[in-house]
Amino acid sequence: MPYDFTKPGIRSFEWWAGVLEALSPTQYPALARTLLFQGEVPVMGETVNWDLLGQFAAAGAEPNDPNASPLPVRPVVNQARQVALTYFSEEYPIPSAVLAERPPGVPPSGVDEALVRNNVDQVLVRYVRDLRDRVVTRLQAIAWGLMVDGEYEYQGRGYGISLHSGRNENLAINAGVTWSSTGDGNPYQDLQVLLNAVARYGGIRPDTIIFGGTAWTYAIANETFRQALTPSQSGPSILYTAQAGGQVTPTTAEAAYTPTLLGQFQGVSCYLCNELAADGTTPYLPETSVIALNRVAYGGPVYYGTIQNFRAYTGGSVLVPWFPYDVEDSYGKNRNLVLETRRLWLPPNVNACGVLDTKAV
Repeated sequence: MPYDFTKPGIRSFEWWAGVLEALSPTQYPALARTLLFQGEVPVMGETVNWDLLGQFAAAGAEPNDPNASPLPVRPVVNQARQVALTYFSEEYPIPSAVLAERPPGVPPSGVDEALVRNNVDQVLVRYVRDLRDRVVTRLQAIAWGLMVDGEYEYQGRGYGISLHSGRNENLAINAGVTWSSTGDGNPYQDLQVLLNAVARYGGIRPDTIIFGGTAWTYAIANETFRQALTPSQSGPSILYTAQAGGQVTPTTAEAAYTPTLLGQFQGVSCYLCNELAADGTTPYLPETSVIALNRVAYGGPVYYGTIQNFRAYTGGSVLVPWFPYDVEDSYGKNRNLVLETRRLWLPPNVNACGVLDTKAV
């Protein structure tokens, strides 16, 4: 439905922008965001050169050798891949009842206008937060896709995302022997292979291991791995013991802590991924997979670029993290809250992350 941009909004752009600045971080679990998103960086324009973000790789060596030492780092030849920052335009219908809302129990003849405005503002603030969270959730899905598969594809309403990192194929590893709830397999050896592969091809030792739920259950059922797991040196940790039948029970719990820090394996912090994608059922990390990465080398800022919207400035182009506004349709029947942004998260060193499938080939 066409919009009528000649009519004034119910709130000014400055009001909407102030709401975004004042909002606290989203409350849903955000392991990828916590570990990888390092602030925000503006980009003049609509693209970013992925290969100039700091991608590195180590010189070649035989893969899957747990006894091999990491080799020196060398920069990858610059391929100058220009990647478009994804344009997001999220909308939320503002019900007419919200705009006509009165405080509960107050008759129309005795309405306190300040109280009415405060009630409406609270609803609008919630709408702004919901729209921003939709975009943040999509950015988290991008991060998980790149960690797990080395690529991410998505076709949304009005926009599409197609990212192929070019991660070294030797960073996708299968277990030597399939892990199981009865302790089968060799998690200790397989994790050594994974850590050394990241060090070799990414040029830096991992500082983080992320377990899928089933992979963690299988790992902790293995006596050798369980004995190698130590408490975390900083922050809360959760250590587990295996019981008969492969059941796993926490010996200490920090239920309020997100993300869940399990302990350390050879000095590397271990986390549990218990987060679900937007559908509410699919885990971001496959249950039987394990990721190893270096947060400094693989993490980076969220880049945001210019959007084209004549409502912002006369020039029609504006560089802001978020551009919110409300607008009425040309028939005067509906009013929508709109949030525009052009942003993307990309790992600077795509080879600083590897993935292990706990199933043998």
